[in-house]
Amino acid sequence: MEMVWDEADRGLGVEEYVCPHGKLVLDARWFPVLVTGSVGEVEHAGVVALCDWMDRMVEEACARDVALVTITSTAGTKRPRKEDVRYIMARADARTERAPGRVIAGLVVVEGAVMRGIVALALWLGKQPIRMTTVASMSEAVGRARQLLEQAGVAVPPDLDDVSTMGLGSLTKVS
Repeated sequence: MEMVWDEADRGLGVEEYVCPHGKLVLDARWFPVLVTGSVGEVEHAGVVALCDWMDRMVEEACARDVALVTITSTAGTKRPRKEDVRYIMARADARTERAPGRVIAGLVVVEGAVMRGIVALALWLGKQPIRMTTVASMSEAVGRARQLLEQAGVAVPPDLDDVSTMGLGSLTKVS
């Protein structure tokens, strides 16, 4: 059965967290595709905001009875602190226990083959509550997200291709 997009499925908007040396953008305009990214260094409070937002998005997905795909852009992102990575993973594990299977996959946009290989290895070695995959570009992530949603029987937002051009448009370098 093909899922049909309903305007009631429209996304939930954009949230931004600005800190002294960085900026985090959390974009649910294409719900059930969630687009996140950051520039600079995001402090721990921003990491907590990201995890709280993901919890809310998973709750919304449960309420709408849909599965999610996440797209994370790493362009301009400084390497996160180990403590923050552990915090994110612990929150993701807890989220997965509360709503198993609600997040189909996470797509991490990493430009550059060497960095993509490093990130892919780190994802492979780490305990992952969801399937995480690296991709080379935002357009590749959008294509893969579309494919994953269709395979899961989830309606694809008709303007999903806009993520490639509009996604994280407010994400600019923070000095």
